Amino acid sequence: MIPVISVSCSGCSNSEASVASINHKDNAIHSMPRDHAEVVRMAIAAATTGARISSLLRFSKEANVAFVSKSTFHNVFEKLGPSIERVYKKHQLATFEVVKSAYEADGIQDGWDIAVTYSYDSWKFCAGLCKVLAVDLKTKLCLHSEVMHVANSDSERTRIKKEGLRFLLYWFADRGLKIRSVCVDGAGPLGRFIIGLNKELSWEMERRIDTRLFAQHICKKVQELSKKRGSSALKGWIKPLRSHIGYAARAGYATGDVNNIKFIFNTFLNHIAGIHKWEKDGWTGDLTECDHGNIEYDGLETIPLGSDLHKKLRRIMLQKFCQKNLPKLSPFGGDTRSEMRNALDHMYCPKEIYLTPETYSAYLSLSSLHLNTLTMAEMRGEDDFDSMYSLNVQQHGEMNHMTRKNKVVHEWRRDIREDYFAARQFDIDRDVLEAENATHNSLDQFDSDLEEFYPDIPQYKPDYINDALENDSDDCDTDGEDI
Repeated sequence: MIPVISVSCSGCSNSEASVASINHKDNAIHSMPRDHAEVVRMAIAAATTGARISSLLRFSKEANVAFVSKSTFHNVFEKLGPSIERVYKKHQLATFEVVKSAYEADGIQDGWDIAVTYSYDSWKFCAGLCKVLAVDLKTKLCLHSEVMHVANSDSERTRIKKEGLRFLLYWFADRGLKIRSVCVDGAGPLGRFIIGLNKELSWEMERRIDTRLFAQHICKKVQELSKKRGSSALKGWIKPLRSHIGYAARAGYATGDVNNIKFIFNTFLNHIAGIHKWEKDGWTGDLTECDHGNIEYDGLETIPLGSDLHKKLRRIMLQKFCQKNLPKLSPFGGDTRSEMRNALDHMYCPKEIYLTPETYSAYLSLSSLHLNTLTMAEMRGEDDFDSMYSLNVQQHGEMNHMTRKNKVVHEWRRDIREDYFAARQFDIDRDVLEAENATHNSLDQFDSDLEEFYPDIPQYKPDYINDALENDSDDCDTDGEDI
């Protein structure tokens, strides 16, 4: 829609001069405005970049310019689903090749190490939907995601966890991809469930616990203890404890005996007391000193061995639940990008957009494409951002640093746009071809009916008709004098 320019000449308006005016009320409306290529491009760009349609409409209103309407945006996005799916599958194949190369480079041939995460959204549009995602722990790439419907009851969520895990593992098995370890939360029923899946798939898959979630659980208890009277000395040790849990998982797994994870973790009780060499005991196994050896005082207040505060910390770290799950910790750190991925999901699936629930998987595909593009750029050693540059602010007379801009090229957005237009062109060509075939079929049917009802009329061949027309044209005299 554009403003109409009214032009009145001197002859028509009976005035001395010609007048040109712009009428801001009337607009030129095209008969099929949704078919404009630029309108479709704007809608595709908004959908693939996570732009809010409400923000775009607000901008068009403030700038007094015509823009993509809400109905047009929804119409384009609904038709954009197949293109997103095709580009996502193409990208998924490239992701698998990267993961295979990473494991082959380390000589690992017995399968992949993955983490399966579950996420529930409380938004009105996403209510009742659970996204189940498989992430490779070695490369941190998103491998596959599924959307499942779930009720609000806890029993239903437990069932969804089992069914989601079963579906993902069978999805990998159908494609000839073997999983050697799966990292899930510490729920007991899932552990027994994985044992049953190993029998069904004839795998020797190990069950691992997300190190990040385990560290959050332990550090949360220590933080609650540090808030009590006389326990403030523990506040400075929370961050070292979190790092020590990850180190214990990696170092213990590297020794070949997962029980060493527990022994290395327990050495923190001596380290926090300022003791770096000790006698052999049952809690630390064969370890009698810290790996770092003798170090100087690191600035944190030590907690004396045998004190009340040390006993409380010891009670937390040596509890049965903690010691039992330590050998099951994942040495790869678990899923470390869940917060970033959830933020991308919310960016591509805003609150004010309401479409059918079937489109929710398209939003997840967009966020996976976005995150995997950044991850692959990091693996290639590319910097995600341009270097910071300075801008001289004259009014203050000082140098201000501008925000760095992302320079990773998201080619998948262009691929989605090109696939969409190619698919629409194919549909148009197919419709034209069907119309032409219908016309030819109707003419053939007319000829057959003519021959059936009037058998005495000779059926002329097309070549004979053309020759007859040419002969008739030769016999015609077009000389103007004889008329």
